Amino acid sequence: MAALPKTGPGSSKIEMSFTIENIPGVEIEIASILADSIDKAFRKLSQNFQDLIIDPLILGGGGWKPLIKTAAYKWLTSPKGYAELGFTNALTPLVLLSALRKSWDIKVISRRTGKTINTGVVFNWANLEEIYRATEHPAAGKQGLPSGRSWFEWLYAGLPLKEDGFHFKKTGPAPGVRSSSIAGADAGRMVAGGFWQVKPRFRVDLDKLWSRNEKKITRVIENYISNQITLEVGK
Repeated sequence: MAALPKTGPGSSKIEMSFTIENIPGVEIEIASILADSIDKAFRKLSQNFQDLIIDPLILGGGGWKPLIKTAAYKWLTSPKGYAELGFTNALTPLVLLSALRKSWDIKVISRRTGKTINTGVVFNWANLEEIYRATEHPAAGKQGLPSGRSWFEWLYAGLPLKEDGFHFKKTGPAPGVRSSSIAGADAGRMVAGGFWQVKPRFRVDLDKLWSRNEKKITRVIENYISNQITLEVGK
């Protein structure tokens, strides 16, 4: 079994396959039966990928290093994060979790050529355009923000957006300050001059999130496939 991860939101994928090759002719029927069991195992994997990989990667579980435990997400859900991002509702960050939980697809591959049998999955995760659409800022198209502006564009470590000509000034709760009700003393507004960007340590690095969990992802998949094959062959 081989796992070939490729990172990069929008095109990230993991290819995992099981190959049987160079089978003596007398054993090809046995290999074919085994291949059917492997194929079924990968199809069950695709049906349960949300529970096995996606949710733990984002929300956590035993042995996982999830998004919600990163410095980026802790800042995003803090008064300082609410203030600088101009949120009016403390539940807004949950939109990102929801978007990431939905932004994936998996396809089972199964190829048999002569005495070579290959079956597995190709998995894509984190389509940026989908995530940008899901995380449109509540004030997009108003108060100087461009229409359709996504707050995740400021947070995404792969292509962070910087705002020139403005900087954040802490005011505390004040008239016209969007985050007043949830940011408390950290509330503030953007004022003219300089530039503003989310500090690097608070940006959401999806590549790093994947790589930090890569061994866990591979182990979970391998164990699941192995157990499913054992169950299928034992029937």
